[in-house]
Amino acid sequence: MDWRKGVSIAEATTSIWLPPSHECIDPPISTEVVVVGAGLTGLTIAQRLSAQGAKVVVLEKKGKIADGMATRGMGIASIMLLDPPFRLIQAVGLDIAKQITRFTREGVALWGPRIDPVGVGYLPKGKGECEELEDNLKALSMLGVAAEPWEDHGFPMLGKGWRQPQGGTFDPQTSMCELAKGVRIVANQKVVSIEDDGFDLMVHTDKNRRVRADLVVMTGGAQVTPWAKAKFHPVRHQALATEATEAVLPFPAHLQYGYTSIRQTVEGRIVAAGCRWASPHMEVGETDDTIINPAVHTKLMGFLHQHFPSTANLDVTHQWSAIMTFSCDGLPVIGPLPGRPRIISCGGFGAFGPSLSLRAAKAVVDGITTGESPGVPACFSTQRFD
Repeated sequence: MDWRKGVSIAEATTSIWLPPSHECIDPPISTEVVVVGAGLTGLTIAQRLSAQGAKVVVLEKKGKIADGMATRGMGIASIMLLDPPFRLIQAVGLDIAKQITRFTREGVALWGPRIDPVGVGYLPKGKGECEELEDNLKALSMLGVAAEPWEDHGFPMLGKGWRQPQGGTFDPQTSMCELAKGVRIVANQKVVSIEDDGFDLMVHTDKNRRVRADLVVMTGGAQVTPWAKAKFHPVRHQALATEATEAVLPFPAHLQYGYTSIRQTVEGRIVAAGCRWASPHMEVGETDDTIINPAVHTKLMGFLHQHFPSTANLDVTHQWSAIMTFSCDGLPVIGPLPGRPRIISCGGFGAFGPSLSLRAAKAVVDGITTGESPGVPACFSTQRFD
């Protein structure tokens, strides 16, 4: 059986964006910087540091690089994250909300010509969310984020929303190929501990290999130390893709308080992701990205067909999952560990790595090379847990 017109199967497929091929190396005895995790954040940090002359090695637990959210995510870079703008202001205050949106705006800008700048739409579902349109448009204005009403979309049972002209989509596979160029990567080496002997850091892997380093940067879900492990948790993200069709969406969109997203690729495929609320535990704590949750998949199919009825007769060609990483308070974590300044944590981006990773990587590299990381919101700092 397969996912043909909504008939389920038990097994997941690959993402439509495959991990890039890359010639990996054997673990060196020593290096200046070890980056843990060959995802979007880790590759960006490694490439930036290497370009400045640092000796960098990336240790990746999987056999393929960028085989997590980097190529299994949606490839959408947006200024706003999960929280609707007026709720973000309510939660953290206007000043901090401005700091966060400035950070994500800079992160989106760092994609440069790799991004298709079509903008990103937001559409509400349900009476309560629909009634928040004016509050959100007012909040966006307060945050200095350009937005325009999106009222004539024609999608049934979805309310009036808005479109941000900044942001858009990119091709994850092509982008990861570019970021991996010139980066020294060791695959199939899961980092299990980091030992500090007072002079150097010794990075230990599950294959009994050791790499001596001056600095270690932990990225994404690769948070190794006891301090870091206590701050992060995994959540499974699920997606599907249809066969190519005529234009359905003018730009990508986040829906239902950001818990569901949809885009159309250049080839015409419809890609939808989210609906983890169909699982009683919201997929929190799940670490297996080789399977799909049938309940979540059924809701994704229903969501797609209900609100985008032209997709009802399309074959679903791919269905896959990935593991997102969230911090304990829902905010990114960027900076050196308290009391261990040579170990840096950079993660907790959830499904919004494309909005945060490039800017977070720049902050980490700035901190390593200059001692300062201007522009990072204080609420992202590791020091907030003290």
